[in-house]
Amino acid sequence: MSRRKKTINVMLVVAMLAVLITFVTPIGSQTVQAASGAFVKGINMNGNAVTVDGNQWVSYSTALSSGFSTTAGKTYNNSITWVPATDSGTNTMLNTVIYQSGGSFTMNQTLANGSYDVYFYLTENYKDNYRSEDIKLEGTTVATGVGKLTKNTWAKYGPYKVTVSDGSLSMDFVRVSGDPQIAGLAIFESGTGGGSSEGLVAFPGAEGYGKNTTGGRGGAVYEVTNLNSSGTGSFGAAISASGPRTIVFRVSGTITGNYDIKNGDITIAGQTAPGDGITIKGRLSINADNIIIRHIRVRNDPVANPDGDALGGRFHKNIIIDHVSASWSTDEVLSLYHNDYTTVQWSLIAEALPKGTTDDHRFGAIWGNNYGTWHHNLIADNASRNPRWASGSGYNDYRNNVLYNWQYQSSYGGEAQQVGDSRFTFSTINMVANYYKPGPATEAAVARRIVEPTARSTDDKGSWYVSGNYVEGYPDVTADNWKGVDGSDYIKLSTPWNAMPINQQSPQDAYTAVLDKSGASLKRDKVDVDIIDGVRNGTGKYGNNGIISNPSDVGGWPTLNSAPAPVDSDHDGMPDNWETAHNLNPNNASDRNNKDAVGYTMLELYLSSLSN
Repeated sequence: MSRRKKTINVMLVVAMLAVLITFVTPIGSQTVQAASGAFVKGINMNGNAVTVDGNQWVSYSTALSSGFSTTAGKTYNNSITWVPATDSGTNTMLNTVIYQSGGSFTMNQTLANGSYDVYFYLTENYKDNYRSEDIKLEGTTVATGVGKLTKNTWAKYGPYKVTVSDGSLSMDFVRVSGDPQIAGLAIFESGTGGGSSEGLVAFPGAEGYGKNTTGGRGGAVYEVTNLNSSGTGSFGAAISASGPRTIVFRVSGTITGNYDIKNGDITIAGQTAPGDGITIKGRLSINADNIIIRHIRVRNDPVANPDGDALGGRFHKNIIIDHVSASWSTDEVLSLYHNDYTTVQWSLIAEALPKGTTDDHRFGAIWGNNYGTWHHNLIADNASRNPRWASGSGYNDYRNNVLYNWQYQSSYGGEAQQVGDSRFTFSTINMVANYYKPGPATEAAVARRIVEPTARSTDDKGSWYVSGNYVEGYPDVTADNWKGVDGSDYIKLSTPWNAMPINQQSPQDAYTAVLDKSGASLKRDKVDVDIIDGVRNGTGKYGNNGIISNPSDVGGWPTLNSAPAPVDSDHDGMPDNWETAHNLNPNNASDRNNKDAVGYTMLELYLSSLSN
């Protein structure tokens, strides 16, 4: 056989093996392929929380209480400076391992159904080429004979692509020789669909775990040209379309109907409405991934929907809600829970209504998403659930929010386990630097309350960090926030879980900023103006000290005046004069998706210019 033919045959064998087992050469000899999606979870086996490759990994003990399990029966700690040299966080992680003496072991991690990239970190601390193992994901072998390392070296294997369809990722480490072990596990979204775009935020000012949502970036433009509930040029038609898309408004006013976002990769750009803006008289439901919603109002119609949220969704990922005003629900005003990678920021959640023909309910929100950020929101004039934390909330960071005039309950919930659903097995919640202002409807017994965690049993308690919150009128609670945490159904954390940071303010500064900017604040309608005035002045103008029973109590849906839309000859979402000023062609719709040096499309730059 010629040398050339032999080389070609070897290349074919290598290519076939790559298809069969998706094996990537470990770091140290060649570069490991980078994961293309958002970071989901990292576990430091037998170790403490640590930062690896810029991502915050959880400790082994936290992992074991948050959906991870293993049959590995042994643990070991080292104090080695590993080769090849790496950063201190990774080196620390590599020094703690779990293993099985003389046998195989399994690991399982609860995950939302979807596609993932999985990496494993292995070390050798005993002798050259001592241990070797095969790896299976979901019962399929993805790597064979990994781990034959020289003493005091390490390797990172992956990404191995896997699809989870039953809410849990199974991992098998099958002994070939020695004692199979693992130092670290990292899981990322596979990045095969819409969602996070690491490093490029959804828009300037997007923060938290939903900040990398891409929405309709790079897609089509749908113009809303009328206030009809359906048909050509309607909001309903734009919502029902598929594919990446941005919805822009050529009209202001109130749109009546219940709308369900079933097709993701969408940006709803309410800031484009000329005049007084857009109100949805009805419901808006999120039933898809990769959603950006900005600068609209959603005010439920209790006659059409006697038992429903104004805005909400479950079981999805990559969602950011920004500068939205929601009210008049007959279930909760804004409920977003059991999702992944979400942010609700600078929004106004107020004036919940009773359910159906009853005189109770009037609930603000159910929140709790795994890796959920909630910041700079105003929650006002709701009887309870301000918010209620979902059972099995996951990791949530709640800070710089303002709560006003709760009636008989501020915040509660946060049980560890969602009954009957093994996907949601823990709640870990930071409540930091929020502002609590009791109002005229607030009952005296709960005026000092920050939160009342609940649990169904002793092993159903969530973990809570509560610090730096300001409770107006209660300096003792402000000085020691745990005096405002009622009951005993919680695990008290002495330090917060290491959440993605936001531009945090003091509670007092956040109070001022939230009242100035929250909700659909580019042009506030009468409803929001009255709510904000009530908070500023400590009053409850309508209903029973601010707790209302019907939209008519506050005057109903205000008239929203429209204005002429700017000329947009090519219907690409950008006005002609803006395109000309930015060296674009007003007659070439495709230039909306040209990108700047950072990566934003021209359309995104225009949309951001409207809301800065």
